[in-house]
Amino acid sequence: LTKRIRLTSAVTVLSSADPVRVFQDFATLDGLSNGRAEIIAGRGSFIESFPLFGYNLHDYEDLFNENIELLLKLRESEKVTWSGGHRPAIHNLGVYPRPVQNSIPVWIGSGGTQESAIRAGILGLPLVLAIIGGNPTKFAPLVELYKK
Repeated sequence: LTKRIRLTSAVTVLSSADPVRVFQDFATLDGLSNGRAEIIAGRGSFIESFPLFGYNLHDYEDLFNENIELLLKLRESEKVTWSGGHRPAIHNLGVYPRPVQNSIPVWIGSGGTQESAIRAGILGLPLVLAIIGGNPTKFAPLVELYKK
């Protein structure tokens, strides 16, 4: 039985996923694994989920920005007040279960866009680059953007 391996998804497509449900799912995993869950959140390179869940593709950026904001709030506080433009507001409600860790680590996953590297840097979140084929050195400029 492993006791140290961290558990995460490849990328959770946060643009079309409810951040409350994502938090609850990973908090459950965190409890089952005794504090080893991590979330890699990304915008998603495939857009099939947007019409499936009733989202407008024109809201692609706004959805991710709102959802990452809410996800980060959820991991920092048991009771949350939040409002945005794409999901119902939350008014001083507790979100359960809570993770074993003080704060589930959240990473930004990117297939190689400058926007994602900059966003991760601005938010102070670690960045995971999905290098699927090609030369890894082409991602060096993204790492430099992230560091700025």
